[in-house]
Amino acid sequence: MTTQTPNDDNLQGGITLFNKENIQRNYMAVDKCRTAVSLIGGITAGTLGLTGISGFLFFGVTVLMLSISLLLKAGSNRNNYFQESVKMFVMDSFFGSLFLYIVFWTFFYGLVNVY
Repeated sequence: MTTQTPNDDNLQGGITLFNKENIQRNYMAVDKCRTAVSLIGGITAGTLGLTGISGFLFFGVTVLMLSISLLLKAGSNRNNYFQESVKMFVMDSFFGSLFLYIVFWTFFYGLVNVY
């Protein structure tokens, strides 16, 4: 006969508890990372003089690198930090990041390469 030791799941009845403020704080931290990467990526693309599709590919690479690094940082237990799926985690505020990237890309392209 085996004896079971009580663990957290048995004590809570299988209910997983989330702290809403901590999850909101996690999403705000990820949003700040996306904003910073979009800004730095736009500045870099404009300074390098990327135009057309190469500039948009550079944005895709920066977003992909950020998403991979955030997923690696969260680890296998990312469901403890974020309630949504990986697709929503990666694609959240995509167009806002794209807009910020394009603004700084064109500004620094004009600043460095045109004038």
